[in-house]
Formats: sequence, C-alpha cells, structure tokens
Amino acid sequence: MSWVDLRLKAQKRLRIDNACGHTYYAGALSDKSHVIDLGANIGLFSESLMRRFGCHCYAVEASPDLCEAIHANALIRKFNYAINDNDLPVYFTRADAGGEAGNIMDREVTPRISLQPKICIQGRKLESFLKELGVPVIDLIKIDIEGAEIAALDAATDDTLRKIKQITVEFHDFIPELKISSGVHRIIRRLESLGFFYFNFAPPYHRDCLFLNTGVLKIPVHTSLFLRSLGFYFRLHYGKNT
Repeated sequence: MSWVDLRLKAQKRLRIDNACGHTYYAGALSDKSHVIDLGANIGLFSESLMRRFGCHCYAVEASPDLCEAIHANALIRKFNYAINDNDLPVYFTRADAGGEAGNIMDREVTPRISLQPKICIQGRKLESFLKELGVPVIDLIKIDIEGAEIAALDAATDDTLRKIKQITVEFHDFIPELKISSGVHRIIRRLESLGFFYFNFAPPYHRDCLFLNTGVLKIPVHTSLFLRSLGFYFRLHYGKNT
C-alpha cells in the first residue's frame, strides 16, 4: 500500500485529516471547538476548519499585509501579532515585496530576506495570547511561524501546553541556515514527556508534525495503532530521528 493510499485510509476511517499542508485529528473537533492558527497567512486554514466544523478560530499573523487580507467574521478573529518567546515588540521582515511570507529570525541566518524592509510588530508569548483570549481549553493549535516555533514553544509553560488538546506544527528544519534541528528534537521530547503522542507526516524533515494530548483526548485504539504502525514504517525508512 502506497503512502497516498495510507493517508486516504486515515482520512476516511480514522478522521486524521489535512488542511493547507497541516495534519490534524478531526475526531476531536466540533462547533464548540476553539482553534488557534499561528502564522495564519491570509487565513485559509482557519476558513477551512470554520466551514467544516463551525468552530471558533483565532488567526494570528505577523505580516500586516497578510493579516489585513484575513476575512474576519463571527467565527474568525484576527490578530496582528508575532508569536515569540516574549511580549516585546519585534522586527518582522517580509520575504518578498508582496508580503507573501516573512519572519522575525536573525537576519544573519536568513540572508534571503535580509534586504527587505523591516517593520515593528507586537510580540506575544503563547501563554500571554491564551490569557488574552480567555479560552480555558484549546482544541487545536496550528503553528507555521517561519522558524520562530522553537522559541515560542520553549517559552510556553508545561501548564499552558497541557491545556492544548492537539498541536500541528511545521518545523522549519528544512532551512539549513536556521540551524534549529536540535531544537526540533528537544521540543518533540518535551511534548512526549508531557503526554503528547507524536507523529511526523513528512519525513525526513518535520514539516508536518502532529501532537495529540493523550491526557485530555480519548483517541480510539484503532487510530492509535494505525499512527504507531506508520511511525514504525517511517523510522525504518528514514531513521530513528524521524
């Protein structure tokens, strides 16, 4: 059975689904769910989940141009923040003139965007943002923040992380200049120690990782067994650090 066939089987039978390249467990979402979209871009991930589940989505985007393009409504709120390891203003650099992407990383390790204009954006720790929302439990957090995911997750307290039912992350270890590979593995080990079940859907890098909080989620046995068997298969083909 090919990887495509396995993914289709997971989507149909196990409620493991994907939106905009980010895999999540659909079985834990409903119209009562709260979803945080970090690195929302123009809000397509939030729109996809809102339309499917009727859930509340909180779209966070550092680029003012992209944030402006997010269509806010009764179920989607948008925030022009840069999620980071502190609440201080940070300098955001566009990756291109159109504001298609960008980051807040050190310009020395991201030379491809070093010549683009810098703009000052309000920084937010994950914990501070959750307090601002006032939502006691988060059903899903999607993280795609161009390399700042390591600092953001490192700064999050254990209590904050335990309140999150699932996390889907695009780690940017496929960009060698960022040098975050060791940080990726540190985050994985920490989340596993907190009771999260981890799976990498895009080896050998970590562009599509899913963490399920087994302390608050009741995952069906057949879903857990399927994910574990896929993990074993990928480790055989890509190595133990997958």
